[in-house]
Amino acid sequence: MDRIAIIGLGYIGASIGYTLRLNHGKRYRVVGFDYDSKTQQKADKSGALDESNWALGDAIRDADIVVIATPAAAAKELFSDMAGYLKPGAVVTDTTSTAGTITGWAEEYLPKSVGFISGHPLVSGVGIEEANGAAFSGARWALAPTASVPQDAVRRTIRLVEDLGAKPLFISLEEHDSYIAAATNLPIIVSNAMMLAAARSPSWREIGKFATDQFGEVSSASRFNPDLSIGSLTGNTEMTIHWIDQMIIELADFRVMLEDESCAEPDSLLLGTLNDAWDARLRWENGIEPGVIERPALPSSGDMMLGVLVGHAVAERLRGVRNRTD
Repeated sequence: MDRIAIIGLGYIGASIGYTLRLNHGKRYRVVGFDYDSKTQQKADKSGALDESNWALGDAIRDADIVVIATPAAAAKELFSDMAGYLKPGAVVTDTTSTAGTITGWAEEYLPKSVGFISGHPLVSGVGIEEANGAAFSGARWALAPTASVPQDAVRRTIRLVEDLGAKPLFISLEEHDSYIAAATNLPIIVSNAMMLAAARSPSWREIGKFATDQFGEVSSASRFNPDLSIGSLTGNTEMTIHWIDQMIIELADFRVMLEDESCAEPDSLLLGTLNDAWDARLRWENGIEPGVIERPALPSSGDMMLGVLVGHAVAERLRGVRNRTD
């Protein structure tokens, strides 16, 4: 029987405990620890744990597998605190969304006798109240082991993921962080930016009366606890900045298309671009192979920003001068 210690007993951590106890009670003994004693008490009383330890060292001392289910920002200090208690041969994995950064911390602080594998269940849920024993059923679980991780540690992690009902998805650290920046961090940025764009207006009180479900959906990520969002954003800044840049280009494209006098015409670039997004969304929702979406023939992003700063009439003249001198 493997002794598995779950550090962090929110939605993900408690759901891991529920699932293992419900479906594999003879294979795992589930031990839990959370720095928030009230959360730990809830997890203990709800049946997510076989054993509840009130000290980190006691929870992980004899653990065969340790799962870090805390916010990403807490992992660095946590690894440092754990280092002296882990037994040789133990496997440590996590459930955060910052594969590269957290792997770097693991290599810096954890003993060499321990195998660390970055993991990330691709599910959503908030709080221990939503935790359940079927949270991972059929879900993808990204795994990003480095070349130095012992194969036995990889095999044991795969078995854990499969026992939770999930499907292992192997990926490199760099790919994981780029994809998460696009699919998770960018929506957080866009949601907060849109919310603030409206809320900082002197007319926000009246604007709010016009805000429909559509506004609520796009701004929904701004309701996430900032303590959770900040770890995902700051643990993956380079890739997140890259996707912000891509978003700026797309927004600048829309600005230029809306300035075109023919933007309302049936053959306008604006309608064609909206159709491209509509098609991409339908394909994604229905699991259809994505098509190739080419960028419309618009001025470069530098030209767009120039137009924003000095006005498009002036920018046109400057572009003409630049072209004559090229």
